[in-house]
Amino acid sequence: MAERSFLLGISISVAFPLFILLHFTPLLDKLGLRELLPPKRDPVKVMVGWEKLGKEVSGLYRRGDIILSDRYQISAELAFYVEGRPRTFVFHRGRRTQYYLWRGMLSGYKGKDGLFVTEGSLPEGVKRSFVSFEFVKDVEVYWRGERVRRFRIYRLKEFSGILHEEPKGY
Repeated sequence: MAERSFLLGISISVAFPLFILLHFTPLLDKLGLRELLPPKRDPVKVMVGWEKLGKEVSGLYRRGDIILSDRYQISAELAFYVEGRPRTFVFHRGRRTQYYLWRGMLSGYKGKDGLFVTEGSLPEGVKRSFVSFEFVKDVEVYWRGERVRRFRIYRLKEFSGILHEEPKGY
């Protein structure tokens, strides 16, 4: 029984500090262990910057605009963080998501302007789906003092009513 208690004590004394370090990775910087898990490789980085991006898009969004992204994750976060929680859509370049099932709602946006948010460039299919477009701004996200993401926001003019996307399966 004493051996079991000893092993439990050792397990807890190793597991708890590891749990804390992996869930609060900025502590690594304070302990001088930044190289062990640099900000660019830190899995926590995917959770930061969404509120900032939502505020930037909220400042550009006009009621009735269509909001698009080429990534499910970006569209989902914008649906939550943009003021008024507008409906968002995905421009599918890879596999289809549940957003693909909501394409019927796009017809209500015909002739309307929109915003496209991406970490890459504006896809040709998006360009063909609108009369015109312009780059508006970059939104950079920093985590633990390093830039870990850069979002690009484009203003889109007059939606044709059809997204010229090319999804590749489910």
